[in-house]
Amino acid sequence: MLSQGDVILIPDDPRNPEQKHNHVVISHPHKDPVNVVLVPIVTYDGTQDDTCILEPTECLGCAYIRHTSCIEYRKGNTTTLALLEAKIRNNIFFKKAPIGAAAVEKILTGAKDAADYSLPKKCSLVLSRQSLI
Repeated sequence: MLSQGDVILIPDDPRNPEQKHNHVVISHPHKDPVNVVLVPIVTYDGTQDDTCILEPTECLGCAYIRHTSCIEYRKGNTTTLALLEAKIRNNIFFKKAPIGAAAVEKILTGAKDAADYSLPKKCSLVLSRQSLI
């Protein structure tokens, strides 16, 4: 069962399953199972949006954050809870350790700022309906 803060490793392109990124569930999946909001975590190289920078020390217990990373809000997306759970069951997506409440709050604070310029409208609408931004 998925919850806010869960992290899922998702291939970037089905034709190239080796290229993957971690995505954080930032909405409440059980409040709106048809519109689950995910945002990708990428290694920060100074060229991406710096609205939400995550350091490995902020995400203790999250072995998947080994470098300064950021949330790539512009690539945020919505999907269904049923589809996510099916892809995890079929080993297409892989569930990782949750990112932690403090990191989720930081990501949501950034999402509120990014809603004006980079977070896709469908994502910001779901987060707004759930009173998260």
